[in-house]
Amino acid sequence: MTYKLIVCIKERFTKAPSCAGGGSVAMVKQLEQIIQRRGLKMEIEQIHCLGQCNQGPNMRIAPGKDMYHHVTPQDLEGIIDKLAFYNAAEPAPGQDT
Repeated sequence: MTYKLIVCIKERFTKAPSCAGGGSVAMVKQLEQIIQRRGLKMEIEQIHCLGQCNQGPNMRIAPGKDMYHHVTPQDLEGIIDKLAFYNAAEPAPGQDT
C-alpha cells in the first residue's frame, strides 16, 4: 500500500458551498497532468464528500496524513510534493527500503 490523494468532487445544485463548485473537478485534471509531467506513479481517488464542504475544495493524503482546505490550483504542486515525500520516506509495510 502507498499513500494516495483523495479529492472531494461533491457538487451541490443549490447555492451551498461544495468542492466541485470551488473547482475541484478541474484540479483533478491538473493533478493528473502534474503527475504525468513528472513521471510519477501516484493514485488520485475522487470521492463525493470529505464532510467539510464549507472549507472546500478539500483534499487529503491517505491513509492518515495531511488534510488540505480551500485548495487552489497554486497549491497543487506542493500537495504532489508532499505526497511524493510520504511515498518515498515511508514505504508501505513489507516493502524493502
